[in-house]
Amino acid sequence: MESRATTSRTDSPSDSNPLWRLVPLVHRHKWRFWGGMSLINGGRLLEAFMPLFLKIGIDRIAAEDYRLALPALAILGLMVLRYIAFNRGRRYVREVGIAVAYELRQRLYWHLELQGPRASFMPTPSSACCRKAMTRC
Repeated sequence: MESRATTSRTDSPSDSNPLWRLVPLVHRHKWRFWGGMSLINGGRLLEAFMPLFLKIGIDRIAAEDYRLALPALAILGLMVLRYIAFNRGRRYVREVGIAVAYELRQRLYWHLELQGPRASFMPTPSSACCRKAMTRC
């Protein structure tokens, strides 16, 4: 009977969650990723100012002051700026995700090419995966 030696498990972040292995890939695009996240948060911040101008408009109506152009234009301007910031930020984060997925796919194909053509025709479950991945190239 063959005995297997147990290996001690380390407490590094890469062992606890496999998503930590994506950090070096995202790190290459850190400015675009964090810029996109900042724009998304900035859009949320702009959205938080809308009730302030709504309050100003309601207070003016209650005081029978019908100068509502400033609060209405402020809300409209905040909506436009929020739309631009939020959509631009989502686009940047999505582009980083697409770039990382592309790099992961390239790594997978590189590893499959290292195995050679004989590995993809062996009768194992992993060879079926290799054939499927190679036909999608």
